[in-house]
Amino acid sequence: MQINILGRIKNVSLPISKPLFPLFEAVINSIHAIEDTEVKKGEINIYIERDDTQEVLDDSDIEQYPIRSFTIVDNGVGFNKSNYESFLTADSTYKAEKGAKGVGRFIWLKAFSKVHINSCFADNGKFYKRDFDFVLTETGIENHKLDEIKKPANNTRVELIDFNPDFQKTCPKSREIIGKRLIEHSLVYFLSKNCPKINLYDGGTKQSLNEQFEKQFKTFLKDEIVEVESEKFNITHLRLYGSDENNHYIHYCANNRDVLQENLSRYVPDLTRKIRDENDKPFVYTAYVSGEYLDERVNTERTHFDFPQDEDSLFPGEISRTVLTKNIVSTSKNILSPFLTKIREEKSNHIERFVKNKAPQYRATLKYQAEFIENIPSDLPDEKLEVELHKATQKIEIRLKEQSNEILKTDLSKIEDIDEYKIQYKKFIQEFNDLGKSQLAHYIIHRKLILDLLSKNLQKDAEADKYTLEESVHEIIFPLRRTSDEIDYESQNLWIIDEKLAYHKYLASDIPLSKVELLDSEEKKRPDIIIFNEPIAFVEDLPPYSSIVIIEFKRPMRKDFSLEEDNPISQIYNYVEMIKSDKKNDINGRPITVTENTPFYGYVICDLTPKIKEIAKYFDLIKAPDNLGYFGYNKELKTYVEIISYDKLLSDAHKRNKVLFNKLNLPY
Repeated sequence: MQINILGRIKNVSLPISKPLFPLFEAVINSIHAIEDTEVKKGEINIYIERDDTQEVLDDSDIEQYPIRSFTIVDNGVGFNKSNYESFLTADSTYKAEKGAKGVGRFIWLKAFSKVHINSCFADNGKFYKRDFDFVLTETGIENHKLDEIKKPANNTRVELIDFNPDFQKTCPKSREIIGKRLIEHSLVYFLSKNCPKINLYDGGTKQSLNEQFEKQFKTFLKDEIVEVESEKFNITHLRLYGSDENNHYIHYCANNRDVLQENLSRYVPDLTRKIRDENDKPFVYTAYVSGEYLDERVNTERTHFDFPQDEDSLFPGEISRTVLTKNIVSTSKNILSPFLTKIREEKSNHIERFVKNKAPQYRATLKYQAEFIENIPSDLPDEKLEVELHKATQKIEIRLKEQSNEILKTDLSKIEDIDEYKIQYKKFIQEFNDLGKSQLAHYIIHRKLILDLLSKNLQKDAEADKYTLEESVHEIIFPLRRTSDEIDYESQNLWIIDEKLAYHKYLASDIPLSKVELLDSEEKKRPDIIIFNEPIAFVEDLPPYSSIVIIEFKRPMRKDFSLEEDNPISQIYNYVEMIKSDKKNDINGRPITVTENTPFYGYVICDLTPKIKEIAKYFDLIKAPDNLGYFGYNKELKTYVEIISYDKLLSDAHKRNKVLFNKLNLPY
């Protein structure tokens, strides 16, 4: 052998998690040897030799003993001159047409102390017996003998002797499991009509792998013919149980040989893990595709197919790889449909929980971009899921950009009330094929229309000669007498006040404290809006709410406030005291821990009439730098309070919204 075997084997990688790979290589070699001879009935016998010197609890069960050696016997062509010279050549290409890489025999010596080979064969009309050891020395070959024999014989015996202890520990002891792994690895050959008989012997027990294939694998087989542009392809669908593999593959075959594999998850993102069957048992799906078209177009090395990748370079009568794959994937999806449905339901529930609890800005994307759910992998971690949600939203934005320009040309002065707005909004949604409730629809069209509608409601009614009631303003921000559990993200507009308000645990709008689900209160008074915020995740010893927000709306240009009692600042402070004063319970009867350090935030939304300015001065509030509001902090109640004028509310919201228009190069 013209190589340094010690150095060559040192560079061969074989994880201890793959202890059966040397056996697999020997069996595949035997199958190839049978294919190269004219024998009509090929047969491979595999013998397990166990280490019975070790003590076990029960001598009656042979499978309790670890495996020491394997012997593989076949009636193939044998180690004739050509095959032996190939064996002596590292990285031989002699059997490249069978998919052999010329390195399999080196794997033997990674897991076993030595290999003994005895082979009887015919060569140029004479019969010979070759006998030698393959060992871990620089030359690798020892005790080589070649003798001529008179009796015709085709018989090769390969003994894999003395398992390396590390590999022995990870090798399955069960004869049935070993047989199952052998079938999985050699599946394309078992599918062939010319598959040799393969038997596994363990002590006095014989196990036919062909019969095991029929019982454990072929039971779950389905063969069907798929016609692609007048060419017929046979697809064999398999369920593989107990496999170490987690990926699902399409195998393209030629002349009963596995040539090309494609991971099905590239085309069906839900197939990123094992599937569970009707009895909740995990399995891996595999499809084997064959046909005359593939047989005729496999390359010489049997590593690829000579047909075009796409339709742009087609000759008459050719089928592109893209078209063929599309048809095979479609067929596979039909077979897997019952199982994919369950996976998609689980994935959909996960995405909905994520959007509801952590990313409400994507609710419209989720609702109106159904294809998005199908085209992302299942079981994505939250950070990667958010990336996919962002990508889906960008796709919507591109499709809607042109149409949104037209929507923006609408004469907003014709919008008289919220009902008119809803009609216009629903029409927009319909025209955009139910994709309008995307990030673009919310941040570009929806928000601008809402702000214009709010502005209109703040104006004085010329006919009635009075301003609208605060309920009209409140309704635009958040529907009256509703909670966050009843309202989806698209139906509330808390962002007009502060973007962060949308991320909360629970919100009650114009509901008596006695009716608020999170409280056990008898108070009949009702804040316009009360918001309970979640504490920071994974932080212990925190109260159930990181902060509580109270919002009060006042009628535009209202002037009849009382300085002593009937004023919005006093209202907010009273609500804070109500919540802090008693040991309230939540809906489950557990105490609500509102400590002295629990922050409260109060917002008063109103016009800065002279009376409001007087009230702000009375409570020692500080005028905002832009002169459009006041703010202050009550140390005793640990409450930050802010008066926001309607002018400031609209101005700031428009500025934030305009930034989004500018980023998309749209007129505002």
